[in-house]
Amino acid sequence: MKNIAVEKVRTIAITGHGGCGKTSIIENLAFKTGANSRLGKVDNNTSMCDYQEDEKRRKITINSKVVTIQHNGSALFIMDTPGYADFFGDTLGALRVADCTLIVIDATAGIQVGAMKTWKELSKKNRPRAIFINKLDKDKANLESTLSSIKKTFGINCVALHIPIGDKQNFKGIIDVISGKGLEQADDTLGKKVEETKSKLIDTIAESDDALLEKYLGGEELTSQEIAQGFQKGIASGKIVPIFCGSADKGIGMDELLDAICSYFPSPKDLGSVIGQPEGEKREPAKDAPFSAFVFKTVTDPFIGHLTFFRIFSGTITTNTEIFNSTKNQKEKIGHISFMCGKEQVSTDEASAGDIVVAPKLKHTTINDTFCSTAKKIEYEAIQYPQPTLSFSIHSKNKGDEEKIATGLHKLSDDDPTLNIIKNIETKEMVLSGLGDLHIDVMLDRLKTKFHVEVDIGKPKVAYKETCRKKAKGHEKHKKQTGGRGQYGEVYLEIEPLEHGAGFQFVDNVVGGVIPRGFLPAVEKGIRGAMEEGIIAGYPVVDVQASVYDGSYHTVDSSEIAFKIAGSKAFKEAFLNANPVLLEPIMNLEVTVPDEFTGTIIGDLNGKRGRVQGMESVANMQVIKIQVPISEMFTYSNELRSMTGGRGSFTLDFSHYEEVPSHLAQKIIAEAKAEKEAARS
Repeated sequence: MKNIAVEKVRTIAITGHGGCGKTSIIENLAFKTGANSRLGKVDNNTSMCDYQEDEKRRKITINSKVVTIQHNGSALFIMDTPGYADFFGDTLGALRVADCTLIVIDATAGIQVGAMKTWKELSKKNRPRAIFINKLDKDKANLESTLSSIKKTFGINCVALHIPIGDKQNFKGIIDVISGKGLEQADDTLGKKVEETKSKLIDTIAESDDALLEKYLGGEELTSQEIAQGFQKGIASGKIVPIFCGSADKGIGMDELLDAICSYFPSPKDLGSVIGQPEGEKREPAKDAPFSAFVFKTVTDPFIGHLTFFRIFSGTITTNTEIFNSTKNQKEKIGHISFMCGKEQVSTDEASAGDIVVAPKLKHTTINDTFCSTAKKIEYEAIQYPQPTLSFSIHSKNKGDEEKIATGLHKLSDDDPTLNIIKNIETKEMVLSGLGDLHIDVMLDRLKTKFHVEVDIGKPKVAYKETCRKKAKGHEKHKKQTGGRGQYGEVYLEIEPLEHGAGFQFVDNVVGGVIPRGFLPAVEKGIRGAMEEGIIAGYPVVDVQASVYDGSYHTVDSSEIAFKIAGSKAFKEAFLNANPVLLEPIMNLEVTVPDEFTGTIIGDLNGKRGRVQGMESVANMQVIKIQVPISEMFTYSNELRSMTGGRGSFTLDFSHYEEVPSHLAQKIIAEAKAEKEAARS
């Protein structure tokens, strides 16, 4: 930001479980700094962050927002993030570009899944973080229990900076244990608690820095400056996680939080150079360094067009500038840039290291792209998004809307990499996949409101396959006389099963010219056509060899079409006599759950025909590796969430095909025949 040093820039993501009060905290910060002329409220739809119609209706944050504010000479780029797991993709984008993350915990509910997911993600690279315990004014608030749980779950380096004055309905203020602000309101008992908390805090600060520890152990007291600098350095290194507290509803603790962010949260300068590719390439977070930035979010809207959000890691950018997209190897023209404050765009002619800005109408850029100067190129690490866990087949409600649906969904998925839309060639269905029921529901609602098309959803078809288990012979004499030139072709063939993955093999064992060589490609074409259509249930046939060994032809009436029909029918006859079976996709499933849910999860998956392949213990979690049919997994996302209270996660990858148990195969074949009959009638 112009006229503000990089050392005074703070880029912060605010995260936590849904309903913990993240958005309300940001509304307070924006109001207190004058970024918003009124205090926005989620409940009455006046929030500057949750401004989208579906967010107002559902009373939740669906997409991350950026709120730019200034306080005490510092520029703060604060990102509001979704609290529900279905929208964690947007949260990951904010975490990727934040220099520090504030995790909000509800004092009435304790540590919930949203907080744990964020902590786990930040721990992968030991990113700086802090904790804010909210809702201390509520009747069910329990600060001591929440603090104890935080230390037990997240570690002893989580230390309190703020002490509340009063509790529940009598909660009225905050004491800062470092500055002593608010201490005049404390009685003797509370004053003693403040001293004890400060002593523990100083111990932690000293332990985070070798020089301070040496001085401290030598019996010398740390100065106020050393305490403050050590505290800031400890946060930046991840060795200290400060705990703040307050009430967003009552606005208590908000001023203290603002001051702490400006005083103690790391600036880009504190975190040092940013590493990229090629290996060893890095950028210093300075205004005069070569320009580089990372795209973490895009928004496409029929009314406002396409907006690209990017965090500047180094250098300076001005309007009407040409930059280089090193990910796409394309040049982009930046005509206009703005700071965001909720949905409002505040135009600027310059932005620099640490800033988050938005640019409209970029032609080639998508999420995860890196911007840089053409003279000094670099590419930053991409965000690793979770794979979709819930899928539905989708069908147009109105004939002729198929192209509109595909266009709309692809535009939605451009802005949300966790939304996946594919056309399944084998089942001939369009399949939409996301992170949960709520995710899919919101996307379909946006498809309707933004692109004016509606769809019906259902359970996706399983891409079964057919094969055989023994040798068998087939014969067909195709003979048709219509008055003119007729049709004639006779084929004898034998089929046999091949090993898994071998595909199809066509063997010419014809001798003596009983079928002219020119007609054999037509026989093969007929066989392949029958295999594609399926024989017993309409699914493709795989891993079969067909050997043509005899037949006959007519010098006048034989033709390619006649031998194609003969080859198809001979193959169908042989296949039905070769012990045909159905094959189903088997998936490699990895489920990660807290230890206490292990038995429940294994029991449930055994009931889904799962086979445990192994288990691994990671911290207090169990990673269960299991193979399971995909037909059992379409609703597993919701089932796992229900069994674990949202504390479980899973990944799913294709492994191989296996034979379907006969009793289930009979049911699938019967359903396929009924569907075929219904289509004919």
